[in-house]
Amino acid sequence: MKANDFFEQEDFKRSHYILVHRRSNGPTLRQVFTIKLPQMQAAHKSGVKYSFEHYLTFEAYQPALPAHDIAKKRKALLEFLMQQYSYLKPKAAYLLLEALAELGIIRKNYNSNTAALYRALVTTLHLQGTRQALSSILNQRQTATPADKPLIAACKQRIDDFLRNI
Repeated sequence: MKANDFFEQEDFKRSHYILVHRRSNGPTLRQVFTIKLPQMQAAHKSGVKYSFEHYLTFEAYQPALPAHDIAKKRKALLEFLMQQYSYLKPKAAYLLLEALAELGIIRKNYNSNTAALYRALVTTLHLQGTRQALSSILNQRQTATPADKPLIAACKQRIDDFLRNI
């Protein structure tokens, strides 16, 4: 295969290779070993900001809150989550999402669009891991396992205590 044929392939355009020019040897390929988050780069280029704040609706949260109080609690909760739950792995993110869903802060069907959820978690909480890892955990665990329930309850209690003390 010639180098020009390789560069025209669709796989090359989507991959993490760059072209390095040398005067004597001609073009060579070198793989770039950096952490790339294509979703964040695409969001940055298009000017769209993905934030987990949009998921915090407080629709079923008890006690019911007036609209002006929801905005205040949403900002405070987002800061709390960024301080306490940054750099999560996908399983820990699942436990956090389940706790928030059980409290009624986010919708129960939060995993309907895992790509958007992943982008929001990456940009806001610096989620570690791939979209596929998060998606597989969300799909495997339609209901919480008995081992997850105490962890979800502890997370839920911590968040609820924070919200009641604002």
